[in-house]
Amino acid sequence: MKLHFIEKAKAFQRTDKELNIWKSGNWVLSNDVAEASVGGDIYFHTEQAKPSYFGGEIIEVRKLQEGPDKGRYVITFKMTMAHKGVKTEKQGWGMEKKIIRV
Repeated sequence: MKLHFIEKAKAFQRTDKELNIWKSGNWVLSNDVAEASVGGDIYFHTEQAKPSYFGGEIIEVRKLQEGPDKGRYVITFKMTMAHKGVKTEKQGWGMEKKIIRV
């Protein structure tokens, strides 16, 4: 699974500096996509037509159980340089995300 998101605010939180682990959220996903995403890739873009500026290997997807974003998902990933500068076709984009099942 490859997830591409439009993330202009760059609202990331580094949770482990040594291992380069980050969290991003809060995203609307189906339960099936959330479960299948672990082990996949995540890419963050400022625009659909621009290459990714950040991303990594997804290690956890957790559904929020309370608060204003209840039901959305927080994605934990290991940042890699291979996930920077990746472009994807325009076809398949929604407003803020593109999901590629591989």
